Amino acid sequence: MRTSIIRGTTPTIIFKFDQINASNITKAYLFVKQDVETKIERDLSTATLNVEDNQLEWTITQEESLRLTVGAATYICCDWLLNDEIRGRSKVGKFEVEPSGKNEVI
Repeated sequence: MRTSIIRGTTPTIIFKFDQINASNITKAYLFVKQDVETKIERDLSTATLNVEDNQLEWTITQEESLRLTVGAATYICCDWLLNDEIRGRSKVGKFEVEPSGKNEVI
């Protein structure tokens, strides 16, 4: 299965936790990077906690996804801190960025 982000769309990026309880996360940061440059960074205040599925979800905006370069390797991860001061990081996901039909916010 190929995983991709379409520029100009509003994808939801989901981090599902198996080893920790997502309800215990006090700080978290979503990073979307291309090469070494951070193209999108979000904090926990913009995430949705899905308690039932034990996951954090971020929906990025059209403007944010338009920052991404088509064809560039894109890496997504989440750094988090628990209420007991244990810090961790998700696995790093690799995505392709594809063009949309209209290359602007609609």
